[in-house]
Amino acid sequence: MKFEFFAPTVFEVPPSFRKKTKIFGMGQKNAEKLGRELSNLSANITLVIFGCAGSLREDFKPGDIFVITKLPEGSLQSVPGLREARLASSMNILKTPEQKRIFKNKTNADLVDMEMECLWKVASPEIRAKMIFIRGVIDGTADDISFLSEQGVNWKKLLSPNQLLKFLKFIFHWRQYLKKMNLVLQRIDT
Repeated sequence: MKFEFFAPTVFEVPPSFRKKTKIFGMGQKNAEKLGRELSNLSANITLVIFGCAGSLREDFKPGDIFVITKLPEGSLQSVPGLREARLASSMNILKTPEQKRIFKNKTNADLVDMEMECLWKVASPEIRAKMIFIRGVIDGTADDISFLSEQGVNWKKLLSPNQLLKFLKFIFHWRQYLKKMNLVLQRIDT
């Protein structure tokens, strides 16, 4: 079986997969564009779309990797040996524990991202059958990531010692995510 790998940003791609992964951009518009472009792929390809997610469950910790098997509007295939999760996409980064709690209550999702649900909606049924969505937790339910924006890190916010400590914790979580995502992708790719 041949695999093609996709991720929203290079930030989400382990170094050993950077040459194999196509970057499509963060957010709804980029995910929708990718969904339309994927209709031209050959029949013998499995699409592995992966990246970071925020946890909406206290027992889902930074660095944990999941295969997404449930979206608000559909079900996807599982991957043997990977924990399964429900995901919903948000139009914005959920930065605070309160924002995550409200979103969890509204969607009953386990994880939140900004792309997968949008990509699923525009993809044809034939393309959906070829998709595997994998997400790794980068921020837990109690993590405040107010230093982030859709454009990246707001460096001025890091002048606050409290925000700087949160940022350093986030970087530690990101490194855990990259290490574990690399192991999962290597297993899939062999």
